[in-house]
Amino acid sequence: MFGLVKNSEGNVAISNRIFETLLYNLFLSEELVDSKEYDAGLQARNQLF
Repeated sequence: MFGLVKNSEGNVAISNRIFETLLYNLFLSEELVDSKEYDAGLQARNQLF
């Protein structure tokens, strides 16, 4: 509908560099928030302040 992805020789490809960057950052941030390192950092931060 919005033209975010396209079919490139049978593979999915992002059609716009801006959307590619936004989606990449979204997936990275979701993975980071779900990681054990992030949880440990939050707990350590709460002990310092």
